[in-house]
Amino acid sequence: TAHVVVNGIETAEHTRVSCNQVQWVWFIESVRESPGFTAQVRPGDAVAARLVRIENLGGFTGSSWNATVTAPSTPSGVGADAEVA
Repeated sequence: TAHVVVNGIETAEHTRVSCNQVQWVWFIESVRESPGFTAQVRPGDAVAARLVRIENLGGFTGSSWNATVTAPSTPSGVGADAEVA
């Protein structure tokens, strides 16, 4: 499951996700499209989000390039923090 934070506020939905790696990029997608999200994340010393798209999570819909993403040390989840204007 994923815990998604939008503008510093965690959404109530904890969504199931699927993860796939293509070369150096992880594609993390919620099983359900709405409410849900898609993230393209590049791992490394500093995890970098290439794209975050949020669909009706916490009443928010939007997308952002170069958002910040944190990956907890436990393999059970990935959190995303996206600031989208």
